[in-house]
Amino acid sequence: MGLSPNSGLQVRITLEIVQQFIQVEWGDPKTGQPKANGQVRCTESNELTWSLETDGRRESTTSSHHLNSIRAALRRWAVRFPANPALVTVFSVRRQPYGKNQEHPIALAKRPGTG
Repeated sequence: MGLSPNSGLQVRITLEIVQQFIQVEWGDPKTGQPKANGQVRCTESNELTWSLETDGRRESTTSSHHLNSIRAALRRWAVRFPANPALVTVFSVRRQPYGKNQEHPIALAKRPGTG
C-alpha cells in the first residue's frame, strides 16, 4: 500500500560537510510543525550513530558502515516517518572562502513513476 500524492511528511536532508554529520528533519506539510529531527554521525572507525528526537524524547542507536546496516537504519526511519517524495529537499553545507559556510541545494533524480 503506497502513499497518496497528498500524504506523507515533508523532509529536509542536510549534508553538514563542515560539521561532519547528516541532518534529517521531518515536518507536517500542512502546518509546518516539526515532527522529528535525526542526525547521523560517524562515531568510530566502523560505527555510525543514529540520533533521533521526537515528541521531546531522544533516542540513539548505532550501526556499522556496511551498506546493509545503513539501509536497515534508513528503512526504520522511513517506516516510522513516511515521506512524501515530492516534498523531499536535500542540501549540502560547505565552507566557502574566508571561512563562511554556505548552503547549496542538491537536485534529486526523478524515479520512474514519481512524476
